[in-house]
Amino acid sequence: MRAARLLICYVAGVFVGGALLAPWLFHLAHWAAGELPALQGLAGQPFHRYVNRCLLLVAVAGLWPLLRALNLADRRALGLASPLAACRPLALGLALGFGSLLLAAVLMALAG
Repeated sequence: MRAARLLICYVAGVFVGGALLAPWLFHLAHWAAGELPALQGLAGQPFHRYVNRCLLLVAVAGLWPLLRALNLADRRALGLASPLAACRPLALGLALGFGSLLLAAVLMALAG
């Protein structure tokens, strides 16, 4: 139940934060375009694009605190193994694959 409450608060925070941040960035971009002509392309974008980017920005910024609150901040909690543990099977698979490919190429070259 705690996880569901945290997710609901996260989603609500993303929407509220994005909605509060978008008008400020929209006006900041228009002001900056007046000062720096190179930013005219940025100021020419429609408002919905600013809302979209602000929602993404707030969602990514809030992801780390959400994962920490859900006790998912480390690799083991997410179910990801250490990359070093996967090196041996990966090397074996690559060697087996390239070896069989080399064998097939040699047989095809000998067959003509």
